[in-house]
Amino acid sequence: MPRGGSIEDPFKLLNSYFGQEQAHIIQTKVKNAVLAIARQIERGSGQALGEMSLDLGVDRNGKIWFFEANAKPMKFDETHIRRKSLEQIFHYSQYLYNKKTAKAGGA
Repeated sequence: MPRGGSIEDPFKLLNSYFGQEQAHIIQTKVKNAVLAIARQIERGSGQALGEMSLDLGVDRNGKIWFFEANAKPMKFDETHIRRKSLEQIFHYSQYLYNKKTAKAGGA
């Protein structure tokens, strides 16, 4: 990490602290929270952003905390995240194209 931190697998960290069952529950809650936050940001902005990064944390009680969102982050230091981001941009572009093509064909 640029400022001296380290990258760990979130599920391994949750599992080591909360145990496997609770870690799965928290992981599901995090995924749901991320989607809800992203939808609300797009709704509030009136824009289909397509990509954003969200920073969240989990406290000792398993409560999820939202810190910040970055629209169009486009740069990641972590190779696996950069690759996933590019894949998702490609899939989202295909989705938008197919949606537009379906609309044009149905009009």
